[in-house]
Amino acid sequence: MTPRGARHYKFNGGTKVNDQGYLQITAGPLRGVYVHRLVAEAKIGRPLLDNEVVHHRDGDRLNPHPDNLEVMQDTLHGQEPKTTFYGKETA
Repeated sequence: MTPRGARHYKFNGGTKVNDQGYLQITAGPLRGVYVHRLVAEAKIGRPLLDNEVVHHRDGDRLNPHPDNLEVMQDTLHGQEPKTTFYGKETA
């Protein structure tokens, strides 16, 4: 009998890194959901609005730690000053 679930040799925890470099859930009812968006929604206690995006403060798309995520309006994303690099001041 072939092992199933976490015992299967191809099991990777139910996530993958997609073509854009973000962690994405690959199993269960949350299949297709981005991990950083799910964590951000839990952090703010509500679903994201259509005009909101999640910004990774340190620039690392694979770091979904709540302290690294900031919810902002999509029109403001990319306009923040480029004075930090991985959380450290550069200017």
